[in-house]
Amino acid sequence: MPLTKPYQELRLDFRDLKCSVVELMRIAKRLSVAGNEHDAQAVLKIYLAMRMGRIGR
Repeated sequence: MPLTKPYQELRLDFRDLKCSVVELMRIAKRLSVAGNEHDAQAVLKIYLAMRMGRIGR
């Protein structure tokens, strides 16, 4: 049974959100390696908030 349109859209939104979280972690690592620890910590806070489900609800 195929998913209805609203569920298909939710599935795509979840996939996009998951990719965004992964990309934030990559950005934080790059910032840290570049010596920009302050910005890396800020990005990590956003990453953790998204992982805990505080953003996007």
